[in-house]
Amino acid sequence: MKNFTQKITAIAALVVAAAIFSAPTVASAATVNDAARMFDGSFVTQLEKLEAERGLEVTVKTIPKTVEDVDAAAEAKKLTANNPDSLAVVLQEGTNKLGVSYGQRITRTIGTESLTKIVDREMIPLFEQGEYGKGVLQLV
Repeated sequence: MKNFTQKITAIAALVVAAAIFSAPTVASAATVNDAARMFDGSFVTQLEKLEAERGLEVTVKTIPKTVEDVDAAAEAKKLTANNPDSLAVVLQEGTNKLGVSYGQRITRTIGTESLTKIVDREMIPLFEQGEYGKGVLQLV
């Protein structure tokens, strides 16, 4: 009986391991670090949906206005350094500090000039109206 129990236990362990390793890979959710509390509750859900539709990895980081010496552009560049399908937006509350960085594949596909136009014509005007979530979603 002991031998039978050991065999059943071993088979059960194999079944569980097979289920774990054959499970579909789930795309990573958008990363939002909203330390400055600039986005509403629906923003992350909308961002994750767009991220999945577009095949991107999106990171958004807000920095409270009390933090000094913020280099938003450098911070955004760090966030996209290792992923060609990534997009990062870093902004500081109550300032004009904004960093937007794109992975290499995005830049090659869309072009730096087109991306700059989207930021200048669509994203920044929404930010100026206090519509930070809409501005980021427009860019994505």
